[in-house]
Amino acid sequence: MICPACQKDTTRVSDSRLVGAGTSIRRRRVCKNCGHRFSTVESVELLRAQVRKRNGSLQPFDREKLLGGLRAACKRRPIPEQTLRAIIAAVERDLTRIHSLASASGTLPEINSQDIGDLVLSHLKSVDPVAYVLFASVYQGFSSVEEFERALGDAKRVSSAPA
Repeated sequence: MICPACQKDTTRVSDSRLVGAGTSIRRRRVCKNCGHRFSTVESVELLRAQVRKRNGSLQPFDREKLLGGLRAACKRRPIPEQTLRAIIAAVERDLTRIHSLASASGTLPEINSQDIGDLVLSHLKSVDPVAYVLFASVYQGFSSVEEFERALGDAKRVSSAPA
């Protein structure tokens, strides 16, 4: 690892700890050249894929972009950041399972952006029905009151269902 202070690659790990329910490792590092101390976080790259957008373009899957959209939908809702990150992790696991993302050809698999949005909605619906409607309105591009009413009906069915 290159030291952010002196740009030399002479660092060593001085301490490692599991973080995030064991899904990441926080490493404390020391540069042998200048003595600078810094931390890094390692996590498993769950999903390496290309996303096929509605306009036909392809772009790499970006969990931070997806998390940003989820944060925007939940902006004024009492949903902890940890819950949002858990939703994203669940979506990544679902996509990996559904699309068998271990490609033998060495090429990155393609995932339709609609599949991603549908999975986010399915997880969000049980967490917060209001956030579900907000996310659905942006993701599905609601253009009429009827579309909002349909999403509200879906959210009401989930929130009134016996646990």
